[in-house]
Amino acid sequence: MLVQVDSGTYAYNPWGSEQMLGQGEAFLMPPDQDMQFSIDHARVSTCSFSAALLRQIASELWDVDHVRLREGAVRPVDAAQHWLWRRTVEEYRHQVFETPAIYADELLRNQASRYLIVSAITAFGLVETPIRSAAAPSAAVRRAIAYIDDHLREPITAQDIASAARLSQRGLSLAFQRERGQSPMQYVRLARVAGARRDLLSADPTRGGSVTAVAAAWGFSNPGRFAALYRATYGETPRETLAR
Repeated sequence: MLVQVDSGTYAYNPWGSEQMLGQGEAFLMPPDQDMQFSIDHARVSTCSFSAALLRQIASELWDVDHVRLREGAVRPVDAAQHWLWRRTVEEYRHQVFETPAIYADELLRNQASRYLIVSAITAFGLVETPIRSAAAPSAAVRRAIAYIDDHLREPITAQDIASAARLSQRGLSLAFQRERGQSPMQYVRLARVAGARRDLLSADPTRGGSVTAVAAAWGFSNPGRFAALYRATYGETPRETLAR
């Protein structure tokens, strides 16, 4: 729970460390912590959200699967972030909480609440900034690849992949180019060619195995284009692979 002192004084002891706040100051009441606090004619504003929701939004911000909450994050990280947090709370209170038409609109209320949580993450430094190896794919790219691999023999569009990755088509294309040096649809074509190669190597031409049938099974309706792509990828024709 986040608390902002509007007037008076507020004393509390997170992790056994005594803290005294006055008018205009803000702090985070850490989850799962037993604390003692005292109020001296104070008027406070509070907002609360679950640790699970915080982790979910932070994971989306950094495009990773998991984040760690930063222990000890109980005050704004600096004066500028404190000012930004106060302004965000004031705007939320005025534009959302005190405006019935907006507060009654679930979509607007949820988006505004999300912005409030993002501001809290930034202002209070609530999570440890994830460090990802440059060689490790982002969560969005992993989601895209998992979707492609699960639907490789089915018709797949760029929009299908982007939706599974929870990104726009442009955002996913940029992520793929950055992390894999290819577009999502290029990955699809090469993955299908690889699948066709496995089938060609295991097929028996004396029992009806054919290049055309294997190509069709992997979504290649034009045998000539399939043969050209296959040869460019593996340095031999599909028929040569089938004849092994």
